[in-house]
Amino acid sequence: MSAIAGIIQLRKEMVPFELGRNIMKALEKFPADDIQVWHKHNAFIGNHAQWITPESVGEQQPFYDSERQCVITADAIIDNREELFAKLQVERSKQKHMPDSQLLLLAYYKWGEESPKHLVGDFAYMIWDERNQKLFGARDFSGSRTLYFYRDEERFAFCTTIMPLFTLPRVKKELNEQWMAEFLAIYGTVDAIDTSITVYKAINQLPPSHSISIKKNKISMTRYCHLEPEKKLHFKTNEEYLEAFRDVFQSAVSSRLRTHRKVGSHLSGGLDSGSVVSFAVKHLKAEGKQLHTFSYVPTDDFVMDFVPDNRIADERPFIQSTVNYVGNITDHYLDFKGKSPFTDIDAVLDTMEMPYKFFENSIWLKGIFEKAREEEVGVLLNGGRGNLTVSWGSALDHYAALLSRLQIIRYARELKKYSKRVGVKQYELFLYT
Repeated sequence: MSAIAGIIQLRKEMVPFELGRNIMKALEKFPADDIQVWHKHNAFIGNHAQWITPESVGEQQPFYDSERQCVITADAIIDNREELFAKLQVERSKQKHMPDSQLLLLAYYKWGEESPKHLVGDFAYMIWDERNQKLFGARDFSGSRTLYFYRDEERFAFCTTIMPLFTLPRVKKELNEQWMAEFLAIYGTVDAIDTSITVYKAINQLPPSHSISIKKNKISMTRYCHLEPEKKLHFKTNEEYLEAFRDVFQSAVSSRLRTHRKVGSHLSGGLDSGSVVSFAVKHLKAEGKQLHTFSYVPTDDFVMDFVPDNRIADERPFIQSTVNYVGNITDHYLDFKGKSPFTDIDAVLDTMEMPYKFFENSIWLKGIFEKAREEEVGVLLNGGRGNLTVSWGSALDHYAALLSRLQIIRYARELKKYSKRVGVKQYELFLYT
C-alpha cells in the first residue's frame, strides 16, 4: 500500500516546506516505487507510492488538475471501475490507463461530498480544492486503509501513519486514557468504541465508512455507508440463491486481482480462505497466471498430545486437498521455527503504532506478509472476514434466537451437535443462551 500525507495552513499562511519534508522523510522507512510532493502557498501534499495496479505504474501523484484547481493524493485500489466509468461517462479510450486517483477526482467533480457512496474498494484519499479552500477525503467502509490527522489553531495535517505527525511543532506524545480504558475493558479484538480516537491524545483518525471535510477552520465527519440491504432478493429455488451468491462472490474476488505483480492468498484448511482461493484461481487461469498460497503450519517437532479432540493443530492435509483439487497454485508452508509472538512484539508494535490484541496470530500474520513480499506478490487475499459472517460468528446467539422463536425441537437437536463438537456439556451451553 502507498502512504499519503499533507499539511493545510488554516489561516492561509505559507506552509514551511521543511514541515512537509519532515513528514515525508519519516515515511522513508517504508518501501516505495516513487515519492512526489505538491507544494503551493498554504498547502503541502505528498504521496509515498507503491505501484500495485497496472494503471498506477508511473502515475503522477499527487495529481493536480489545473483547470479545476484540485489536487489529490490517494492510497486506493478501486474495484468497481467499470461501474464508475459508465456513471461518469468516461471515454472507452481513456479507461484502460486511467489511474484510480484520477477516477476518484472525477467522482468528486460529479457527486461532491456524496462521492464515497459510489466507491467500492480499499482507499484513503484527500482532495485539496484550492479554489474553494476546502480539504475533502474519505476512508473505505471496512477500514482497510488508515488515515490519521492532527489539528490545532494554525494547521490541519494528515498521514497514513501516526509517527510522521509527531515531526510537527507542538505535537506531543501524550497517552489518551479514554482509548486505553476502552482497549483494556473491551473483550475480544475490538480496540475502542470511539473509532475516531487513537492511543495518542493529539492524534485522531478518520473512522471506516466516513468522509471528512475541512473548510473555514471547521471540521465535519460524515458516515457515508451502512451495511443495510436496500432490498431483499426473492428467488424460486435454492439453486437460484446459490447461483446468485456465486456470481457476487466471483465478482468480489475477481475485482481484487488487478495487479501487474503476482497474486497471493492466505490458505488454511477451512472453507473461508479455501473458497476465496478457488474463485481466485478460476479467474487467474483465464489470464494465464498462478496463485501463490501461504499457510502457517506447526514445526516438525510439534507434539499434538495436548490438543483437544475438537481442535485441529495441523491443517496441512486439508490445505493440500484444496491445492490438489483446485490446481494452478504455488503453495508455501511456513512454520516460523524459532519465533513466537514474544519475539516479534517490537516489530509488530512498530507497524501498528498502537497496542494490539491479535497477539497469538501476530507471528504468522507478519511472517506471511514478509514471505509474500519476497515472492513479489502485489495483492494478498485472505478469508478473514468469513469468520465474522457466513462460517463462524456466535453459535450461542443463534441458539438464543431459536429459543425466542420457540423452535424448541430444532434448538435441542442443534445444541446437542454443537455440544459434542466443542466438548462442552449441553446444560452449560443452555445457561449462556
